[in-house]
Amino acid sequence: MTPLLLSKIIEELWPQLDGSLVSSVHQPDDKTVLLRLMTRRGQRTLLVSTHPLFSRLNLFTEKRENPATPPRFCALLRSRIEGLRITEIRQKPDERIAKIALGDNAFTLVMELTGKSSNIILLDNKGVIVDALRIFAPETSVRAVMPGITLAALPKQEILKESAPKIEPADNETWNEAVEKYFSAAEEKERFLTLKKKLLGAISGAAKHAKRKLENRLNDKTAANKDLLSSKTGDIISANLHKLKKGMHEALLADIYSDTNNEVLVKLDPTLSASENAAKYYKRAKKAATALKLLERSIPEVEAEILKLENLTKECAAINTEKDALTLEKKLIAAGYMKKEETPGVRKKEASLPIRQEKTSDGFTLLIGKSSKGNDLLIKEYASDEDLWFHAKGIAGAHVVLKSKGRAKPPSEKAIHEAAVTAASSSKASASTKLEVICASVRHVKKPKGAKPGMVTVTEYKTLIVKPDRAQIKSKK
Repeated sequence: MTPLLLSKIIEELWPQLDGSLVSSVHQPDDKTVLLRLMTRRGQRTLLVSTHPLFSRLNLFTEKRENPATPPRFCALLRSRIEGLRITEIRQKPDERIAKIALGDNAFTLVMELTGKSSNIILLDNKGVIVDALRIFAPETSVRAVMPGITLAALPKQEILKESAPKIEPADNETWNEAVEKYFSAAEEKERFLTLKKKLLGAISGAAKHAKRKLENRLNDKTAANKDLLSSKTGDIISANLHKLKKGMHEALLADIYSDTNNEVLVKLDPTLSASENAAKYYKRAKKAATALKLLERSIPEVEAEILKLENLTKECAAINTEKDALTLEKKLIAAGYMKKEETPGVRKKEASLPIRQEKTSDGFTLLIGKSSKGNDLLIKEYASDEDLWFHAKGIAGAHVVLKSKGRAKPPSEKAIHEAAVTAASSSKASASTKLEVICASVRHVKKPKGAKPGMVTVTEYKTLIVKPDRAQIKSKK
């Protein structure tokens, strides 16, 4: 987006967005932020993209899928600017940098649409960085961008001069509409080409693997055919048992399969008797015969797979739309040539469990219930009789289990003390200077039938007096 094009966009935006309310913030990917705005004309969506090739600012009408869990910067923006009104949108003169003032200048959203160096930065009313989409530490960049420091001007050498896109509004089309149409098409094309390259790579990799597999199968077939002749060697040994003794490494024996009574040199295992050497050759021939049966079936299968992959290569080369590429991707995933990628931001099942895991300073595992449900689950499914259980005595709080099952040594005194501190720090009385904590073997901890979540009875235990860890409490909050 050129400075001139950005000025055209802002010129159109300001009359529509003056005084509009930020109703929600979304971040569909790591390069894009969407601001849902309530204007006098209804709901509008403002897109800010930091894509290295297609960085831009414009009103947006398409729908984007959002991750289940908001990324860090999105969550920060939601906490700071949702509910604030836009009081100004301006452009830094002759540069690809736009600024949105929010809430009587309480915050300023700086949008640097400068190609590879593009960024979105939130400043407070003193020009100090609250957070940014892309963080740059002082030691890794000529200009630091990180929370807590004043934002410096973007160095001139970092403002790249890409070739300007040829964008002109059609009849009855606004600059925002023209920009959205142009860049949406460009992004779609880039996504398609990237996906097509990825598909071709997956097919090519699978084809190379299949060809190596075929080569190995053919080599195995050659070796098996050679070993199949071992049965004849076994027969020769059997016909000459009287000439052989244990300890011999080889022997010249009459070839019973030769009409001219030729002799053949036979290799022998000196640790085996003559009959055992014969049995060894018979076994090798039998194994080769079994292998050949399997190879006669598997070689055509591999050849068919190679032909299938050659056809997939042609199919992939012929596709020219993103829709066709996505269809082929599903086919490759179903065939096992590609793995299905998880949607960014979607939590794994394990991540949603009401239990968290930590390590003591000497490497023992601590499991901590994050709720009453988690406390129940901890005892029911994750704790073993050999483990130790901790809980603040007489006070509501988290159950803590110190894992010892499978360890060569029992938990150290240090690990036991840290587990007790964790239980104290995870209780309702964590503000106390000293706290009594119960320590019991899990085998002595039972949940009574019909008891409320998190309620247990303990038959045998000892107590420890510990001091809750302030730093640990703060980090959990």
